[in-house]
Amino acid sequence: MIKPPSPLSGFWALLVGGGVLAVVLALAGPALRVEDCSNYGGAGNASTFRHLDEVQFLLLLGGWILLVLVEQFLPVTVRGRAGTDVFARAIAAVMIALTGSCCLFLGLGSMCH
Repeated sequence: MIKPPSPLSGFWALLVGGGVLAVVLALAGPALRVEDCSNYGGAGNASTFRHLDEVQFLLLLGGWILLVLVEQFLPVTVRGRAGTDVFARAIAAVMIALTGSCCLFLGLGSMCH
């Protein structure tokens, strides 16, 4: 008996990785307003995060995108689906991860610079 494909097939890395990033972001303590920056009122660059560097955050976002992309090529993701359905899910998952990463990094990464 063949199991039908999961409705979330192809989106697990996107959802779980997004949740992990949300927890990491909450623990990193980002400045959400310009007034919260450590260099507010002065000159120079400061980190947006209290417990994380921007480069580390960028690496986490890149790793998330890479995991979402790798998941799209796994046999479990493709099994039992038509070719166009697999392609549409893959494009949707990767585009959501890319858009989310860019919006997060551009919004938070440029806050205190």
